Amino acid sequence: MQIEECLCPSKSRMCDDSNAGLNAPTPQKKGNFPVLVWILGGCVCLTLGGSFAMILLAIALPFSLNQIDIARDEADAARNEVNTEKESEAKSNLGTLNRAQQAFHLENSIFAQELETLDARPSGQYFTHQVVPQTNSKSAIATATPVRSVLKSYTGFAFILGSTSAEYKFVSGICDTNFPIR
Repeated sequence: MQIEECLCPSKSRMCDDSNAGLNAPTPQKKGNFPVLVWILGGCVCLTLGGSFAMILLAIALPFSLNQIDIARDEADAARNEVNTEKESEAKSNLGTLNRAQQAFHLENSIFAQELETLDARPSGQYFTHQVVPQTNSKSAIATATPVRSVLKSYTGFAFILGSTSAEYKFVSGICDTNFPIR
């Protein structure tokens, strides 16, 4: 067995070659940090950076969500305004059909059972109209169904009160759905 001098703190001691590497201190160069310092420094930076990012997020998130809500409300208002203009087509046409049904009843003592029988022809591009046949001669119903499902549906009605033509009183109106349907 060969004996060498170890680089141990105590230079007077002698070691054999099997223990030579175990007792030797780790050489360090000036200016280099041990790996543990780099790891700890990185963890501290991540913690501080993450905390800073969370603070910024806590400040910015409510503002961003508020801006999204404002934009959504403005878009809904614009959409409702456009839909209201389109839905006025249905109301106008059903009002015309109700008046045409009243005129038809005054001439024929019954309400029209088909749209083609009436003098009025609904026009427009957002709704389809039809007369719903009734089993009695005292009422008439017409519908306006939207072509696109974002618009409300409408129903127009006309009926008479009284038992003789001298007592007849015409009543008419228009109803709409609460939600857009198709």
